Amino acid sequence: MPALELSDVDPIILDACLGPLLGLQVYYTSQNLAQHDNALHAEHENLPIRIEIRDFSVAGVQWEINASHPAPTGPASWTRSTAGSAYFDFDNTNGEVEVTVIAEASTGLVPPKKKVIYIKVKPKGDKPER
Repeated sequence: MPALELSDVDPIILDACLGPLLGLQVYYTSQNLAQHDNALHAEHENLPIRIEIRDFSVAGVQWEINASHPAPTGPASWTRSTAGSAYFDFDNTNGEVEVTVIAEASTGLVPPKKKVIYIKVKPKGDKPER
């Protein structure tokens, strides 16, 4: 299935949870990115746009989200908010960026969960890639 396409959404709020077999899943509203090749493509007239992934809890255990992606100067770590999320302000990405999402349990008794998603941000009206 193709990437999840969003237009004129800023900020883009993503939710995470533990799915079947305790795998980390990332959602936009009710749409699981796994059903879209773990890819999210966004366009907006005003860049940059913020993409945020919220912390979550399961069975009384709080899971904290951290994320990073490659950048020309080395890995870019996403900022942690005081509201319980990790976020990054993306400008035009010139293609998909591989984002590593890690959820860590507050108890420390459960190994961290990892998921790779792909994010592409471009200006609205930008011509399609060839």
